[in-house]
Amino acid sequence: MAHRVWRFCRSAAFWRERDKRSCVKHSILYDCATPTERVQFRLITNYKQPVGSQEPWEDDSDIDVVVEKAKPKLKKPPMYQVVMLNDDYTRMEFVVEVLMKFFSMDAETANRIMLTVHIFGQAVVGIFPKEIAEAKSEQVNNYSYQRNYPLHTIIEMSD
Repeated sequence: MAHRVWRFCRSAAFWRERDKRSCVKHSILYDCATPTERVQFRLITNYKQPVGSQEPWEDDSDIDVVVEKAKPKLKKPPMYQVVMLNDDYTRMEFVVEVLMKFFSMDAETANRIMLTVHIFGQAVVGIFPKEIAEAKSEQVNNYSYQRNYPLHTIIEMSD
């Protein structure tokens, strides 16, 4: 995408006349930014005022303003936590296996979280964007269903 260059001038008539002359010469579209476009201006101020001139903008051949599209400000996606719920039938070894397989935990961390689920009834096993949290929760629920365990995970919005 080519940079768009505007040149400041003193009057609209001068602008239109200059635009007609220099658009063809420099292959630059001067009036290309519409009011709906979000643009930011960067002023290049290396100009020289002509000797004896009273107005600094009289000869604007050395003053350029480069108009660039503003980069959109991206905000972080809302995060969701995957919560594992306790039940009385799922073996502890199976819970550790699930944590290691689906949440890439080492054995020590998986054992610690498994005991937290066992003691407190639930524990957060990971915080992810919504789509990833839904996918991991669904994978764990399907895996435990296929192995005939009632292990269940849910997702909740994180703070």
